[in-house]
Amino acid sequence: MNRLWQRISLGREFSVIGAVDGVVRGGRFVRSGKTWRMAVWAAEPEREDGGTGAWSEVMRRIGTADCCVVTGKVEGALFFRFASTELPVAAQRGAVEFELPRRLLRMPDAGLVQFAPDMTVGADRMIGVNVAVFPASQMGVLAKKLEKSGCRADEFLYPFLAVSPELPEIFLPSVESDFYFADSEWKPVPGDPAEAAKITGRMLEALRRRFLLPGDAEFVPEEFLPILLAAKVVAGGAVHRYPDAFKALPDRIRPVRFRRHLIISALLGILLAADLVWMFSRTWGDEILEYRSLSREERKLKSQIATMKSSAKRGAKELKEMSRVVDMNVGEYDAVREFGLISDILPSDVMVSGIRWSDTDIDLVLQCENDKLDVPALIQPLKRWRVAQLQQRQAGDSAVATINLKLAPLGTQEKAKKETKR
Repeated sequence: MNRLWQRISLGREFSVIGAVDGVVRGGRFVRSGKTWRMAVWAAEPEREDGGTGAWSEVMRRIGTADCCVVTGKVEGALFFRFASTELPVAAQRGAVEFELPRRLLRMPDAGLVQFAPDMTVGADRMIGVNVAVFPASQMGVLAKKLEKSGCRADEFLYPFLAVSPELPEIFLPSVESDFYFADSEWKPVPGDPAEAAKITGRMLEALRRRFLLPGDAEFVPEEFLPILLAAKVVAGGAVHRYPDAFKALPDRIRPVRFRRHLIISALLGILLAADLVWMFSRTWGDEILEYRSLSREERKLKSQIATMKSSAKRGAKELKEMSRVVDMNVGEYDAVREFGLISDILPSDVMVSGIRWSDTDIDLVLQCENDKLDVPALIQPLKRWRVAQLQQRQAGDSAVATINLKLAPLGTQEKAKKETKR
């Protein structure tokens, strides 16, 4: 779980920023496999009027990262290292508090305690624990400076917390000019500058094994020692394995707290959504499947009903037509003679394409190529019939005209006149 949380919190990059000797320096470190590389670096002198523009400029130039820590010199800070067994962070804090009276002559007012257990376990399951104690008021001053510059930092790391078996001695003149830390104790700085330079050289050699540093001619590794030492603590994973052991900054400038809350909220939201989906599938899954099956059956039945209605309507129409034909008067027995008379008066270029005989009239459909055919004059030889309706049409460029002709008996017209007089 700790490794998973470390991956979530740390990711693949982090940044370190700090002010030493009136210059704000910072760097962004990127992990490539198992190697950490200082990808971006920046340095900006602090303003003489005490402004915080240098902090903002350095943060802008190094860019944002998954985790940001701040480091530097703290007035009144105390540091020591002691051997302890590997314990959970709560129990380790108790061991640190038990060790404080033995190591310090006087605790700072409202002192903040920050400790970093070594990640490597030595002989007899013993580990080294680095402890830094500094006044809480100094953290308040640093917090105000970060707020004014608009910067946010997840943790504050005292540079000497980087002491480890692979880096047993640290000499930082910008933080402590009279003493250096080696072999778990403070020692006076050698009077010979060459000896002091050797200590710095051994520190840089150990840090170069941990980080790939920029090859720029303007980059001076000695000036970035506090940044590199704090980066060593973050890269080692102790900050994210024991987050409560390093907490020193006020919560209002620690975005990591909000990121953790957001990550936890997102995980809880995903779990809640998965649980709701599971419950819904278990409770309503069968009902949904049954509803879909019934819906398909309903649509099928509606289609069958529509087909049956259409078939019944068509059958009723056919039955009605058959009944009309059955009940129809067959007309006079000399219908053949009448049809012969009509055939005799029609010209040879006129074709009868349809004929319908009833007890009241004769409906003829004629096809003719002569669009000037005088149908009324043509019908005059038929003494018993008159033209009741005449309609002639010709479609488009077609040479054939269609004539719809209705012939009614002459007696029908006389009966209609007599009924009108009455």
